[in-house]
Amino acid sequence: MIVRITEDGLRLLETAPPPLQESFVEQFNALEDWEQAMMLSSLQRLVVMMDAKSIKAEAVLSTEPFYESMDEPPIVHENSIK
Repeated sequence: MIVRITEDGLRLLETAPPPLQESFVEQFNALEDWEQAMMLSSLQRLVVMMDAKSIKAEAVLSTEPFYESMDEPPIVHENSIK
């Protein structure tokens, strides 16, 4: 299988906002050291409280839409890419 981006896809990439992670990293790095440490400490406490270390959070890859249940039709958003 060969995958190529279309002209429409290239135009979409050129106008797309930066990824959320990129924006978050920039803003997080701009915080004072004590603010970063406080956020990290709080998140670590939440992980322990939720016992989140035992949760499998593997990435899910699919070429098909996700369904709430097999009995329901897919939800299509107006701004979805065709």
